[in-house]
Amino acid sequence: MITKEELERQLARKSPQWWAGVNQRKGAENYYYDLTCRKGIVTIDKDAGTTPMAIACRATTSCGGKAISQGYPDQQSKPAWLGPPTYEWYRPEEIDDDADTVEADHLMNGGLLLRRITSGAAQAQPE
Repeated sequence: MITKEELERQLARKSPQWWAGVNQRKGAENYYYDLTCRKGIVTIDKDAGTTPMAIACRATTSCGGKAISQGYPDQQSKPAWLGPPTYEWYRPEEIDDDADTVEADHLMNGGLLLRRITSGAAQAQPE
């Protein structure tokens, strides 16, 4: 097991320029839009790291489409109907660095996981 803090130190040493770039997005909002159902969700980066360009649609339960990242647009470009963030990108407090899984590999290479924000960041639920 490796702690979140230790992994972040390793990532910063391994690639200082990359880390500086993703660290600037910490706290930034993005939104994902799905052309199938024509709805979207707003996400926020709780931690520094990378997020995917496309995710399974979470705006509509039965959609089954792919929602595409809108590339961290400025607040003026965000459609008002989207509202505040309902999902957050995060890094778990501990990562099993010995696990041979896609998720562990993603985390060890600086990726973040997505979870729904319920009634506050402290009560967010992993998906």
